[in-house]
Amino acid sequence: MVTLPPIDAQTGDPRTSRIPLPRPPKHDGRPLPWEAREQEAEETRLQDASAARRRAVIMEKAAAIEAATDHEDDDADEYADDEEDLYTYIPPYNLPSRDPDPRPGAVDLARQIFVSVSAVAALASALWMLGAFGGPAIIGGNGLETLVDGWYSGDAALLTPDAGHYWLWPVIALGLLGHASISGPPHRSRLPGSVARAGWSASPR
Repeated sequence: MVTLPPIDAQTGDPRTSRIPLPRPPKHDGRPLPWEAREQEAEETRLQDASAARRRAVIMEKAAAIEAATDHEDDDADEYADDEEDLYTYIPPYNLPSRDPDPRPGAVDLARQIFVSVSAVAALASALWMLGAFGGPAIIGGNGLETLVDGWYSGDAALLTPDAGHYWLWPVIALGLLGHASISGPPHRSRLPGSVARAGWSASPR
């Protein structure tokens, strides 16, 4: 049922009477449409102000870093004028030396003897594997099947390679012997490039 507003007694026009606008229920916490627009505008203004403050701080820091860098460059230029070798290039390797070679010492002689004996022993073992000392040949023969009742053959021992792989050992022995004969003479026993860097067993030089 709709209740009409009372009629004005003087004019008789019901439009002069004011009807109050309804308010939202008390349990409804939603803002009115015009209040929501005001809140959004305020949040946008705060975000813009925060972004402006961040930009200002970044610009101040950049200006301070630039000023400090320019100051350091000026000092470095002045120091370079006083010290000519400030920017001297240092290569990551040893340049060739023209200094005379040092005289061989007791350690160099011991190294020569140790590695030379090792190279000769490697050659002798290669000859033995070829059957040069009267025994069964391991390389090119059936020595692995006859020695120690075949316990060192590839069929019996899991760690024993096939007989064909033993052909690599004579090549290694010849390489060690050639290396020792080339770098072992007395005039090369103490050259800077001939001194062993990984132990006596690495090089006879």
